[in-house]
Amino acid sequence: MKTKKSKIGHYLWGILLSATALTFLFIAFTPPEVVQKREQIELETAELKQLRDLFPLGGNIPFDKYDLVGHPETLLGTDNIYWIAYFPKADLTVWSKKRENNLIVFRRKGRLLRRGFKD
Repeated sequence: MKTKKSKIGHYLWGILLSATALTFLFIAFTPPEVVQKREQIELETAELKQLRDLFPLGGNIPFDKYDLVGHPETLLGTDNIYWIAYFPKADLTVWSKKRENNLIVFRRKGRLLRRGFKD
């Protein structure tokens, strides 16, 4: 006669094996479109993290990285206080304070005319 403990052990092993089999089936039969979309999202997330590292809020404009992010275009709205620049290779708009050694105060993916308005 089996003890209560061994019955529970067999039950838990059964659950573990079932979960493993279901996970394998889910991974094996995931449509290619879903896999491709997931890879694209992971790539975009990595790209955005790299841009946040290059252009940290409170940091300075990385003038030595123009070959990586492209030479900036000065956008409308630039004045004596703020420089609004679009970096084409990075597809990033950055607002920085001129008098504070180009301190970054705002950044957005894409080309913006002014805060929150697309070109």
